[in-house]
Amino acid sequence: MAGKVVIKNGKPRKPRGEDDRHVAAFQFWYKSSRKIAPVLLEFAVPARTLYDWMERYDWHERADKLDAEARKLADKKLVSAKAQLLIDHQKAGQALRLKGISALTANSFNFRDERNVIGAIAKGIDIERKAHGIADGVDVELTGDVNVVHDINEIALLAAIKRLRKNAEREAEEDEDGD
Repeated sequence: MAGKVVIKNGKPRKPRGEDDRHVAAFQFWYKSSRKIAPVLLEFAVPARTLYDWMERYDWHERADKLDAEARKLADKKLVSAKAQLLIDHQKAGQALRLKGISALTANSFNFRDERNVIGAIAKGIDIERKAHGIADGVDVELTGDVNVVHDINEIALLAAIKRLRKNAEREAEEDEDGD
């Protein structure tokens, strides 16, 4: 067919007889969401001429190819944005978890804070797991043989033991002072 776009040396070539005005009209039509009225006004051509160009130079086929290419580009951007969101969530979850562990091991909080710290660790792990696509209830080892849930329980236990020792020491000092 005379209106087909020919690919030569990897580059599209205009169909035979298509000039710059036809290309400009096609681009305007495509950018106008394939509406004819704006093209008729912009290029001051009769409707029959425009329909002739559309058929002769395969505007619908060309526009369909452009739409498919636009969808591919949009999908790639969407995938990139989703990937970046997951990376950001993973980093935020990790930061929250590490900050909670740091506060828990420093033992620089009161009993009410401990719940918040442990909650921060648990929430951080939850955010990280979801960002990595790990289902709830799946026991995951994040680094080598170290199980995060086990680490949290161990840290909480160590913190509780440390508090009990401090309380016992304080009570012993109060008893000595009271005698």
